Amino acid sequence: MNLAGFRPSIADDIRASIGEKLDEIESSHDVRILFAVESGSRAWGFPSPDS
Repeated sequence: MNLAGFRPSIADDIRASIGEKLDEIESSHDVRILFAVESGSRAWGFPSPDS
């Protein structure tokens, strides 16, 4: 799969906030998150008011 033209639709500050929240979850629940994914219309580049 070629992702050369891929441009994430999540802003850098939001991405950092999500990372911090995932770190908190790992610490508070003594787990390791191996994979997290954005699903829904935002992931495909056409966000809707319901997402």
